[in-house]
Amino acid sequence: MMLDGRTVVVAGVGPGLGRAIVETSARQGANVVAAARTAERLADIVRGLPDPARALAVSADISDLASCRHLAELAVDRFGGIDGVVNNAVWLPASAPMPDTMEADWSRAFDVNVTGPWRVVMASLDALAASGRGAVVNVGSQAAKRSSPGLGIYAASKSALTTITDSMATELGTRGVRVNEVIPGSILGPALAAYLEGEAERSGIPVEQALEQRSSHAALRRLVSPQEIANVVVFLLSDLASGVTGAHVDVDCGVRLGR
Repeated sequence: MMLDGRTVVVAGVGPGLGRAIVETSARQGANVVAAARTAERLADIVRGLPDPARALAVSADISDLASCRHLAELAVDRFGGIDGVVNNAVWLPASAPMPDTMEADWSRAFDVNVTGPWRVVMASLDALAASGRGAVVNVGSQAAKRSSPGLGIYAASKSALTTITDSMATELGTRGVRVNEVIPGSILGPALAAYLEGEAERSGIPVEQALEQRSSHAALRRLVSPQEIANVVVFLLSDLASGVTGAHVDVDCGVRLGR
């Protein structure tokens, strides 16, 4: 198994991609520490794993450094160390034209989407370095590459995450820690499914047609699934990617290539 005996901390576990990363890591042999602000959801995910005794659900706030340090301490106390960190937490403000954006939204987006991953990695750094095979995967977004009206704040924060991924890779490499980024496009998970249902209802079209319209610009003419992204995350955490750091891997069914 790709992660046999390792301990992976996943920050930002929701019902879509975060859940897929936790489940795939566990199937590949990892001890998993699942962190999010909603403890009830985490408990359900952990109970469904192949061996719940090798998983820990932690309520954590990545906008607070003390909470991130507590998360790392719990992981080390329970499993003896940390070998991998996945930063999947995200805050997406309401879509708005740039002149209508609020300063508070800019602050919140950068606090969660940029400084949050920094907090989690810094809190875990000593354990990652002690592992001898420490790896970090940050979850970015194609929004950072493709300008879309109304998404300026989110795109800017994800562009910054790409930059700090490079900075982390450069500076933490001296301690043996690899840092990479996966960059999804639209993810066909629960959140997008709910959005497409609403869009279909507003437009008076079937949900299938709304999905077809959304995916028509992707090279593969479909949207990426949470599982497909999780597979790449686990690869980047594993020894199969031992020579990979500072990479930004597009996992988007070719959205970036579309019209």
